[in-house]
Amino acid sequence: MNVRRMADVLPDLVVSFLREGKTVRFVANGLSMQPVINDGETIVVEPVVKLRRGEIYVYEKGDGIIVHRLIRIDGDRLTFRGERAIDNDPPVARDRVIGRVVTVKRT
Repeated sequence: MNVRRMADVLPDLVVSFLREGKTVRFVANGLSMQPVINDGETIVVEPVVKLRRGEIYVYEKGDGIIVHRLIRIDGDRLTFRGERAIDNDPPVARDRVIGRVVTVKRT
């Protein structure tokens, strides 16, 4: 029997719903976006319509998803960084960006 934990399934569901044009909400996990988004807070994410530098997006990375701020747009290559990070994330292809954070519900 192949059983997947909810934490393993959630990124797949988020990606699927956003690619279908649906708004999703889920609980943030991690510290990289503090103090803007704290671990355990609920975030609401809409599908991407237009990319704007300075906004917070969700992008696919491997089998997971990352929620970080868009720092630079260079053609099809995008640069993101977590609020607490010193270094930027590796470049991300535009088609890997699936959603924009529109609300953070504080706990």
